[in-house]
Amino acid sequence: FKMVQLNVEYRIKSGYFVPRFFDQSYDISRVIPTKNSQGETEIYTKDMLVLTDSTSLSGYFGSAGWDIFGFANVSASYANMKSETATVRSFTAVVGLNTDWIPKLSQAAAYYIRNNDANPFDFNNPSVNTIFGYQLGYEISSGVSLIWNFSQFYRDTGDGLKPVRQTTIETAFNF
Repeated sequence: FKMVQLNVEYRIKSGYFVPRFFDQSYDISRVIPTKNSQGETEIYTKDMLVLTDSTSLSGYFGSAGWDIFGFANVSASYANMKSETATVRSFTAVVGLNTDWIPKLSQAAAYYIRNNDANPFDFNNPSVNTIFGYQLGYEISSGVSLIWNFSQFYRDTGDGLKPVRQTTIETAFNF
């Protein structure tokens, strides 16, 4: 079917590489303060929490994409990688409009990303690995767009998660 694309893979990874380790929230989540049982704040780095036993991981990756009559597209992917003592799961979903029908709009998409998480489908309880947002692109001239990107992710302050909202304005050249 031209409307649906499916992909399933079995992956084997060795070494200290974790897929999607450097994501959009890396600058915020690279240092994570937490409170221990005595109420003292302990500082951990992202690699201390994610790279505990991930020198060799194996598992599956699947993705699906749907073209909705040329007006929009929806895509989602899921990865489940395991080692002897760790499990790394990631989920990504993107909904985008076909902007060919809308003058001056070069892109319009919304996304939800949850990387390297125990339960990436727990939508009601975000984690430091949760990122969601949208992108809107305005075509300044042929091949040049101004892109508004809003994203929200979460920072663990040691007293719970605090939302971090970030807006970037980018210039993109298509050639």
